[in-house]
Amino acid sequence: MLSSAWQQRNDDFFSSQARWNHAHLIEIAAVALQQDRQSALVWMRDQLRLLDGEGPGYHETLTQCWLDLIELCLEARLSASELARRLSFRQLPLAYYSPARLALPEATTTYLAPDLSPLALPRVLPDSLLQPLLRFQARTLSKEEWTHECHLRVAAATYLLLGEPGMHVMSAGIQRLNEIHEVPLTPTGGYHETLTRVWFALVRQAAEVTGLCAEPERADFLEATLMHLQDKKLPLKHYSRDRIMSWEARIGWLEPDLLALD
Repeated sequence: MLSSAWQQRNDDFFSSQARWNHAHLIEIAAVALQQDRQSALVWMRDQLRLLDGEGPGYHETLTQCWLDLIELCLEARLSASELARRLSFRQLPLAYYSPARLALPEATTTYLAPDLSPLALPRVLPDSLLQPLLRFQARTLSKEEWTHECHLRVAAATYLLLGEPGMHVMSAGIQRLNEIHEVPLTPTGGYHETLTRVWFALVRQAAEVTGLCAEPERADFLEATLMHLQDKKLPLKHYSRDRIMSWEARIGWLEPDLLALD
C-alpha cells in the first residue's frame, strides 16, 4: 500500500506501535490516499486494528470520517504541513457527529453518515488559539498556565471548530485537566458545570459580536473578544451570588435568575 521508499524514510514510525499518535496516523493516511484511494480505507482499517490494544478499539465511522477530511484537504491542495495542522484537533468529528451517534454499536463496524452537519474543510485557526487548544486536549497545560485568559482562548477555539457541541468538549476537558492537577471537586472548588456553560455562552456571543466567528484569523477580532470577557465577575450579571455559588450549580446546570444569557 505504502511505497517501500516512504516506509524506509519513516522506519521509526513503524518500529513501535506504542509510539503511534494522531499526527502519525493523519500523515500515513494522507500518503495512503494519494497512492491508492480505493484501498486506503482497507489499509487504514488493518493498521488501526493493530492498535486495539493501545486504545478503545477500531471504529469504522471515525476512520472513514478522518479519511474524508483528509481527502477534502488534498482536494484543496493543502501542503502536508498545513493538512497536519488543519486536522490536528482530535475531536474534529464532533463538529459533524453527535456523541450519541458515534456511540451506536453499528458505528464501530459500519459507516454512518454525519447527523449534525455535512463534512467540510475545518476552519483555519491562528496559533494563538490552536496551540492552547491542542495543549488543553493533551492535558499538558500546567496549573499556572490554566488562567482565565487561557480558558477563554480554548473556549473560543473549541466553539470556532465545533460550534455548540464544543461545550461538551470543554466540560470533559476541564474535568480531565483538574484530575491531572489534582484539583478535587468540593462545595467551594474544582469543576463548576454552570460556570463552564456560562463562559462558553459568553465567548460565543463575544466572538459573534466582534466578528471573530466570521474571520477567526483576525488578531484584532480575537483581542476584542478577549477584552470583552476580561471581567471575571461577568456571570454575576446573570446570576445572584448565592445561586451561582451553590452546590447545585457546581454539579449541574442552573438557569440564570437575573438576566437571560441570550
